Amino acid sequence: MRLFGIFLLFLLFIGCNKEKLKAPDAFFIKPENVSLAVSNPSVQGTTSHKITDIWYYVNGQFKGIFPLGNTFPVTSTGPTQVTLFAGIKNNGISATRLPYEFYEPNYFDTSVTPGTQINRNFTFKYKAGTVFRWLEDFEGFELQAA
Repeated sequence: MRLFGIFLLFLLFIGCNKEKLKAPDAFFIKPENVSLAVSNPSVQGTTSHKITDIWYYVNGQFKGIFPLGNTFPVTSTGPTQVTLFAGIKNNGISATRLPYEFYEPNYFDTSVTPGTQINRNFTFKYKAGTVFRWLEDFEGFELQAA
């Protein structure tokens, strides 16, 4: 029994390797300001938006969802393609968030040294095929119908 206790104690000290548990090196992205660009206000309306989250992918792999104003990590090294999608609350319900399908994603390629932070403004715009069937101004008058 004593030999078993010594063996268990030996495994405890040998099995704990901090290098195996070390988190990968990362750089960070912080969205400073998120806005919506409108190419034609009479067709697409105003630049008002309700973007609440950023969905991000690194080299085509989903990495996470972060509320606006938060910094998110990118653990990739070397040339990296980051794709950002604008997220909204589905039907205004905070428990059901999703990427807004009518906005184009933001793509950018970067090669950043780990430990640094990128502060950027991101501007989303409508996809080319988006059709606006009905627009009204503040007074309720029809501006355009498709």
